[in-house]
Amino acid sequence: MVVNAGFAETELISLLKGGDEQAYMQIYDHYAPPLLNYAASRLADLQDAEDLVHDVFLKLWTSRVQVKEIKPYLYALMRNRIIDFVRRNATRTVYSNMLQALASEPEYNMEQELHAKELEKMVEHALGQLPDRMREIYLLNHKEQLGISQISSLLKISEQTVKNQLSMARKQLRQAAKDASLLVILYLLY
Repeated sequence: MVVNAGFAETELISLLKGGDEQAYMQIYDHYAPPLLNYAASRLADLQDAEDLVHDVFLKLWTSRVQVKEIKPYLYALMRNRIIDFVRRNATRTVYSNMLQALASEPEYNMEQELHAKELEKMVEHALGQLPDRMREIYLLNHKEQLGISQISSLLKISEQTVKNQLSMARKQLRQAAKDASLLVILYLLY
């Protein structure tokens, strides 16, 4: 192949490897239009195609000492850039669509979700502060939905003990909830 000014490809490669900017510009002038057509035929946006062509020629310049043949090298670079671009933007599109879907849901409220998670952490912490037996009784009653007599039979303790333990657990959790609510209110105000 002969490019502008009568240089053969081998001469251009040799000049390019030596850092000759004129040789680089001749290669650019010769290959940029067909590479742009190649990229534009595969991408939806001409500006994206132009950006990829510029990326390819930047890579050509920075890795010029490795070039053996110009055309196959440029087209391989372009193909890889297009693949990377499509993958990157496909991921962005998926996440963008997910974000739009979440934001458009009328019930979705990030602040409420954060508040609920914070309260959940505080409840977990408060439960962790209860004595083991009291926590076990409380969880059997509230998580497992067992009645007082069922808990009494299961743990082999009196029903009155179950009632007393539940009452004390609720009292401690209510106090923890009041403290937590105060903290959340202070946090939201400041």
